[in-house]
Amino acid sequence: MMIKKLFTYSQAIFCMALALSFNACTDEVDRDPSPVQTEGVQAYFYQDAQTSFDLIPDDAQVVQVTIGRNSTGAESVQLTGDNDIFTFPSTVDFQEGETSKTIDVAFDIPVGESASLTLSIAEGDTYIYAPSSTTITIARNYKYNSIGVGMIESSFYGGAGNATFQKAEGAEWYKVVAPYENGYDIILKLQEDGSTVVVDRQAAASDYGGYGTLYVEGQGTLENGVVTLTLEFTVSAGSFGPFDETFIFPGE
Repeated sequence: MMIKKLFTYSQAIFCMALALSFNACTDEVDRDPSPVQTEGVQAYFYQDAQTSFDLIPDDAQVVQVTIGRNSTGAESVQLTGDNDIFTFPSTVDFQEGETSKTIDVAFDIPVGESASLTLSIAEGDTYIYAPSSTTITIARNYKYNSIGVGMIESSFYGGAGNATFQKAEGAEWYKVVAPYENGYDIILKLQEDGSTVVVDRQAAASDYGGYGTLYVEGQGTLENGVVTLTLEFTVSAGSFGPFDETFIFPGE
């Protein structure tokens, strides 16, 4: 059960300060008609395509990316990428009449790690009104098994609640299921010393105060089944500062 959200006075002041920092204005501008592109392959990546992939260890290390185009002849598109651990065709061949082509992007990412690749269409092959590049992110996640229901005490949200705890197979990583919002789990990484716990930067909630995704990051210690953390809570506009958060493992 996720902790009930509560705005504290200081957090409300922070959000008000952010709001005052934004100014909106509109100007009437005479604009020329947009040009019509009639030459070239006019290839592009789809704006709404999936770009984030979460895989478990048993999944094949390959994903698919689709390229569209506006032309109709038999033509080729040149692709480049910025990460050598990914492999993909550098040339994509369209048959006459084909308006889209799906390619395989393969990789070799260790379990528990993630990597990103930005694919770009060669400048002479692009369509000016659609994305000419796309960035995909691959996360190879451990399998997690439930170890029971524990508790969370949050100074940031000003409350407490229960949450399911899970443990990774093959690693001292623990997942706290939706401590702050459904769909947003927190990963606790126990270090080799057996007491230090690290929380890498990760999304904790879809929105806070109207300023978009809320992120947490920090570290703490594990003692007698209780993890005491100092976490910094941030949104894109800035930081709320560090807060003490307590995660109590099942049975403690």
